[in-house]
Amino acid sequence: MKRPSSDTQPLAKRRKTDIAIEHAREAETANVLDTVSQRTFPSTITVDSSFSLFYRRFPVSSHFQVGEAVPVLKGKGKGTGATYNPPRDALDLYTPRFVRGSGREKVGVCPICCESVARGGEGKVLWLSMKFSAFKCYHMQYYHGISASTGLPFSPPTAFRVVPRPNPGKLEKTKIKQGHCHKCKKWVAVEGIKDMDAKVIELFWWKHAAACHQGSRLAGEGDIYLEDDTYRKYVEASDT
Repeated sequence: MKRPSSDTQPLAKRRKTDIAIEHAREAETANVLDTVSQRTFPSTITVDSSFSLFYRRFPVSSHFQVGEAVPVLKGKGKGTGATYNPPRDALDLYTPRFVRGSGREKVGVCPICCESVARGGEGKVLWLSMKFSAFKCYHMQYYHGISASTGLPFSPPTAFRVVPRPNPGKLEKTKIKQGHCHKCKKWVAVEGIKDMDAKVIELFWWKHAAACHQGSRLAGEGDIYLEDDTYRKYVEASDT
């Protein structure tokens, strides 16, 4: 009888080893995202940790063209007929890298969601209508907080305050938090009046920013991109 190799592990032990390695990788990824995922701002800016998406960094799209090699869409849900759509530049966070169809049927893939979870994406191919508001407003601007005009994140409020609400209705908040806008200098509500949780709490500010900022950004706001291997490859390619 052939003896098993001395380095062969029992199945149960291999499974435990694989699980331990996977947990270690998850912990390492979580640590990386925790330590590098926040943009930098001037010391005069108040950072409110309850609105974490105001301050996050973003992954540079892994789908950028270098030389003659055209990127290819991969992943579950990619479907057929995807065409590469060149962005304004490789650091553009807004423009879909892949589209299909035309006119009313034209759809595009969210360039952030399709990145891996480890890079700050959601690991899924999400097709959204380009003709109507699904891609621009409801997703890129109000879900990710990315400006259609600049391809960059909306700047957050410069400060916060809580003020009482006069004559609140039933099931409405008696106080509301406001954020100060660097562009119009007004105090704007950063939460809804209903006493309930919103799926994306940053939505209220991003709606204001989309209408008000018009490409304006906070002076001194930096470190927008997650500086991982993909980012470094882009920088190296752009320098050649």
